[in-house]
Amino acid sequence: QLHSEQMEITVDMGFAFKLKGHIDGIVTDLLNTDYLWEHKAINHFSWQKYWDGAIPYDYVSQCCIYLRGLHADNPNIDRAVLLLKNKNTAAYMEFEIEYNYNLDFAVITKATNSNGEIKIINEPIDKAVWSCFVKFDYVNDCIQNMKLPKRDYFIGDDWHCDYCAYGKTCW
Repeated sequence: QLHSEQMEITVDMGFAFKLKGHIDGIVTDLLNTDYLWEHKAINHFSWQKYWDGAIPYDYVSQCCIYLRGLHADNPNIDRAVLLLKNKNTAAYMEFEIEYNYNLDFAVITKATNSNGEIKIINEPIDKAVWSCFVKFDYVNDCIQNMKLPKRDYFIGDDWHCDYCAYGKTCW
């Protein structure tokens, strides 16, 4: 059963700000176990990249933030299902994520695609939510001090800038 769609969560890690978000939902299975459920629709190339072994760290981080926020309402929810839909083929892939609230530690345990193929991953992520807060704190610092951070991507070297409509304006 899918329920609690768009439920708001708030996460506080002791910084000058809190993170808020809205979950896609909670899935309760037949054994009455609850899982965070997040759904993303992505292009074919990203979908294939993730199935070939890349990790969607930004989406996983979002799931960890949400799991931490859900802890106040239900401390038993410590796992998430990140469901990715291939917008071109309608194929699905899911990543299973386990999150330890007390240690702020996550593990991406496995990926399963809609053909029934399973890949065991067991990718650990230490300070899964804390590292997100540090990144957002850095962004806030850059805004306050009116400074631009070092670029993550460069025109001609990476597709991120090559496809960006504002690439030349940005530079």
